[in-house]
Amino acid sequence: LATALGRRGSAQMSGWFYAIRDRRPDCAMTQVVVATHAFVVRGDLVEGRHRAEHVLELDHPNSPMAHRALGNIAAHGGEFERAVEHFERYCAFAETSPRVIERVPSRWPLAGTLAVMNRDFAWIARQILDDATAAGWPTGIALGHQVQAAATAVTNPQHSLDEYTRAIDIAASVGSWYVEAVARRTRLGVQFTVLPPGELATATIDVLHRFHTLGGTGGMVDVAHTVGFALIVLADA
Repeated sequence: LATALGRRGSAQMSGWFYAIRDRRPDCAMTQVVVATHAFVVRGDLVEGRHRAEHVLELDHPNSPMAHRALGNIAAHGGEFERAVEHFERYCAFAETSPRVIERVPSRWPLAGTLAVMNRDFAWIARQILDDATAAGWPTGIALGHQVQAAATAVTNPQHSLDEYTRAIDIAASVGSWYVEAVARRTRLGVQFTVLPPGELATATIDVLHRFHTLGGTGGMVDVAHTVGFALIVLADA
């Protein structure tokens, strides 16, 4: 929970773990949270990697979760091959879980990294959709449509927009605001390539308004991300 909240912009709980990091050096779950807090909140990739690598040395059933942190750290450092290696190991670990809520999200960071590397990841979208549909998990289905949208953003922008819209509608219908927010923000990236200026301005305002209505720290974080994203794209135009 602390790790998930940290990714969504609320670092209070992960900060608690970080404060006691040296009191529980051999507690795998504590150190996984500490590793994530170090690089996500504090921006310290060195400490994050050190903590996560230590977790891998611990004899604990959840130690492989450190591969997720190491994958994120490697990706943030531009070491994409290394990131893929860690994400693949984490996916293999997650696949052993009987819970779809653990299997499906584990594939998301791998898909994102392959996208940055311009490698095919449509197969991941199919895996996510099949797994989540079989389990009847709406948030997972929304995530699958989002990954499918990202996979076709360049080759088929209209199909990508349709997939993003499906993801947004499903996520919103079950109150999965984080998946909805990410889908809205990334859909805007495709809209920047196909919409005329007037419609693009309206779409951007709609996204910002939706994030504002979500409220809370996470909503404000997504507002900041979207504004920054829009400024970067406009600067490159």
